[in-house]
Amino acid sequence: MSRRRPAAKARRGQLQLPRTAALLAAVAALAGCDGRQALPYTRRLCDYALVRVVGVDAGETDGRVTVTFSGRAGSSDDEPPVLTWTADTLARAMQEAQARETRHLFLGHTEYYLFGEAAARAGLGAHFDFLVRAPDTHCGAALYLAEDATARALLTDTGGADPADALTSMEADRFLSSPAVVPSLSEAAGRLAARAPLLVPLLRAAPSPSGAVGPVFAGYAVLLDGRLLAKLSFEDSWAVNLLAAGRRAPDTLEFPAPDGGTAALRLRSHTVRRHIRRHRDGRIAALRLDVTLESERFAPRAVSDAAPGAETPALLQAQNAWVTQRLEAAVARAQALGVDYLGLGTDDVRLMMYKAQLGTRDWDAVFASLPVEIRVRTVVN
Repeated sequence: MSRRRPAAKARRGQLQLPRTAALLAAVAALAGCDGRQALPYTRRLCDYALVRVVGVDAGETDGRVTVTFSGRAGSSDDEPPVLTWTADTLARAMQEAQARETRHLFLGHTEYYLFGEAAARAGLGAHFDFLVRAPDTHCGAALYLAEDATARALLTDTGGADPADALTSMEADRFLSSPAVVPSLSEAAGRLAARAPLLVPLLRAAPSPSGAVGPVFAGYAVLLDGRLLAKLSFEDSWAVNLLAAGRRAPDTLEFPAPDGGTAALRLRSHTVRRHIRRHRDGRIAALRLDVTLESERFAPRAVSDAAPGAETPALLQAQNAWVTQRLEAAVARAQALGVDYLGLGTDDVRLMMYKAQLGTRDWDAVFASLPVEIRVRTVVN
């Protein structure tokens, strides 16, 4: 027995040697040590073009898709700043654009996805599904919609500025002049799967106060099942910002003064509280919104009989009535569409309705005929 043990160990060592050699060869091949790139992840950093903005357009008649890549950090000076390609599908357009590009188009750091209005009318469901399934897509990127234009036109009409920088500057504007609701790609795909309405900010190219041309906030688009259902103007979006946003940066609120002039109020923050009134059998009877505006003193440029800076009861009453009217008009429009895109039916409201309304989950049908009362008060500090 003692003579056989060394021989058995030698045989086991001979069997393990080929396995070890094969394992080392596989590791070397994966690491690119054989002079070839066995996997796409062996690229160097300089081989990537980091795309910051992706634009998607689609024709309503021919169905062809145009993809636009902008802000490709890492590209050389002789390469065009905007790369555009058109194909039958978004996947094919991206694939053919990648074949044309000298660097690898990397979408893992994409900050914005911009869709044309024609693409939204044709339907964005297939585009959302493809993008969230792509291996290197940044699903946390923000979504925007180009109003009455293509995404490519909006990305190229920036006065020479980088489109991503222009979008970032627009988002940092005052909250009543910028979108308070900016969905991400993953959120859009999730609401599409849940057949829930989605608010997407509308953008259009316009000169800024400094004179430079760039994207500005123009309102909201209401998407249902991935298709454009309605568009809210900039005036209508004011109420959406107030109802959907939490505490935001201060802004100046202008409203008609009792004497026919204009008064201005500096907002610091605001809160919206929802109260449900139910019938005896538990069914939802009405919804009440209590809106509290916390503001600074009236701006010196207020035009009224009172001295600048004086908060008269008449001015406060006029301001509250004006805000109430705007909010009531926004709720009435949502009820007319039969879609609660304002988000008034929170999770607790929907759960309450599901338990009390004979197990129904159709909150939009209940919301369309639900009495909504809005109370606005202002606290001046």
